[in-house]
Amino acid sequence: MGKKLEWRQMAAIALTVVFFLFQMYLALIKQLPTLLQAPMHLLFALALVYLYNPPDKKYRKKLQKEKGGAVTEQELNRFAWSRWIDLAVAVCIVFQVYYIITRYQSLVDHVLFISPVDAVDIAFMVITVVLLLEAVRRTLGGILFGFILLFIVYAWTAQYLPGILYTRGKPVAAMLKQFAEGMTMSTSGIFGSPLQTSANSLFYFIVFGAFFSAFGGGQLLIDIGMKASNKGSGGPAKAAVISSGLMGMISGSAVANV
Repeated sequence: MGKKLEWRQMAAIALTVVFFLFQMYLALIKQLPTLLQAPMHLLFALALVYLYNPPDKKYRKKLQKEKGGAVTEQELNRFAWSRWIDLAVAVCIVFQVYYIITRYQSLVDHVLFISPVDAVDIAFMVITVVLLLEAVRRTLGGILFGFILLFIVYAWTAQYLPGILYTRGKPVAAMLKQFAEGMTMSTSGIFGSPLQTSANSLFYFIVFGAFFSAFGGGQLLIDIGMKASNKGSGGPAKAAVISSGLMGMISGSAVANV
């Protein structure tokens, strides 16, 4: 089955190593400007999301489950068209990297609602929003995807809605300019504080937690919780609370801790 999956696996490993080295550079050597550092962090993560979640991932899993692993090449080629999607995504991410590296200084100097917004700025915004929405759909499902899309659509259609849903609108050109400035040309949109926190703090918690778990640290914390509570009443509940507290200290993720 293998050539496509092997290529994805090798590319994901190589990109993960580069991503890790980039973050270590930020942590140990030098911080970059926010409008360069946060977008690059996001683009590394986006590339990995698309490598680990190809368009035909669910189809492949379903087919392998039904066939017990005995899947023919012909069946796998049913979604060969997905390679063109992968190619388009790769081209878009390369363009985004080029845009950020070559124009970050102009983004730093950009004055909201005063400085001009070029067609390339709008193209970057559209590509970034579309890739993020598709990444959300592939990894977290359609509910959150639909919820985000609903608010984006509302921002563009509120001037046509009745009653309390109505807000004063602007011409399409002015809306595009304002939307691009808010989403990708400042630190108040996609490149805001949540992404900056991920680049500056959360990444390192997650990496530490992954290494700690891979070397058996997660099971150690569970064992400590069990050992500390095995002589008292309600031992399993106490073990869960103690283990959860210890795991939460190193995981950096409330959801993963649960």
